[in-house]
Amino acid sequence: METIELRTKDEIARDIENNRREMRSAFLNTKETVKTRNPAALAWGASKRTYSRAKEATVARAQQADNVVRQNIYRGIGIALLAGAITGCILALKKRKSTRCP
Repeated sequence: METIELRTKDEIARDIENNRREMRSAFLNTKETVKTRNPAALAWGASKRTYSRAKEATVARAQQADNVVRQNIYRGIGIALLAGAITGCILALKKRKSTRCP
């Protein structure tokens, strides 16, 4: 009959920790290999970079437009009022051809 050697808790914990480290290392190596050699992963990375650049450019343009509007707010309001007044005069003249717009 064979005898079975029992291991201590510390030995088992040490083995588990070593196995965990080996598995983590293998996972990271596999992950790095997939990222650097897989064409689909490379294409995905390129599309993410392109999206990031487009997003940054869009945000920058929106901020520029916002700054222009904020700097020229009274000019914009004036133009809108003038356009409204002209439109009102034209509509009033069409309604009453003999009436002059003040």
